[in-house]
Amino acid sequence: MRLADVMAQHPLTVDPSTPGNELAELMETARIHHLPLLDGDRLVGLWLASESGPLVLVGPERVEEMDADDDAAAAMRALFAGADAVIARTDGHVVGLLTQADVMKLVQNALSRGLGERENAPVTIRLVGPAGAGKSTLLMRTIPLLRTCDVGVVGGEALAARPAPADHIEGAPLVVEPHSERDDALARAIRGLGDVQVAFVEGRDELPSTAMRPACDYMVVVVPADAVGTVSAELLRVAEAVVITKLDVAPEGFDLALQRDRLRREAPHLEVFGVAAATDNRGLAAWRRWLRGRVLPRRH
Repeated sequence: MRLADVMAQHPLTVDPSTPGNELAELMETARIHHLPLLDGDRLVGLWLASESGPLVLVGPERVEEMDADDDAAAAMRALFAGADAVIARTDGHVVGLLTQADVMKLVQNALSRGLGERENAPVTIRLVGPAGAGKSTLLMRTIPLLRTCDVGVVGGEALAARPAPADHIEGAPLVVEPHSERDDALARAIRGLGDVQVAFVEGRDELPSTAMRPACDYMVVVVPADAVGTVSAELLRVAEAVVITKLDVAPEGFDLALQRDRLRREAPHLEVFGVAAATDNRGLAAWRRWLRGRVLPRRH
């Protein structure tokens, strides 16, 4: 389904010359709560209305801009990841708008027609990071720590490159799917895992620069100590955690505490862990506590 199929068509917009005293009246008359602010075709902000209080202007970084022919599911993921709205464009021109309220109406409509029965899907944790970061190694070290729940793995490029990929890794079912960034491929792979409660997804061997969140419940950036500075602020804002690997071969002067502070200045919500080759390091134990304390309780 395309974004064009679910968005509000031809949304009302304003430009910087619109008097401030007209904005609230305009939104009340049109019965809308989101009003894009455009300078020509360039998005410069978004006015938000609330049930009480003045209008709030947020910056363009709080708005996801997509093509009207893009996947509607990707737009919904952007909203659930924290975007205030999704702007749809065709040939560069704004042609539509999607908000969380719109998505809720779609869900309510589906439920009223008897659609949308909930599946017993696992919690998905996607590991993204460059080649050589140690995503596969982190997976193999993590699975034995989570024996109290049923874990499965969707393997990406690194696991697929093994001479003879097995159907289990550390006792957990494994489905190799190098195209797991695609919703349809990931859904098939997860079904192939059987009845698991948590599915780890090994992402591509690259460090994404886009803020677009791939299909998952949690996204974790896995990056070696010598490449921490290459992680974009946009990616940090949509990730839940960063695992810094290869601390035992970190560059001289590398300070994990300073790096943790720097990353949290970019994204205060981030959990940051550091792991080395040794199996008894405190970082791996902290990573396990985070998984068990925050992620696992959300399994359904």
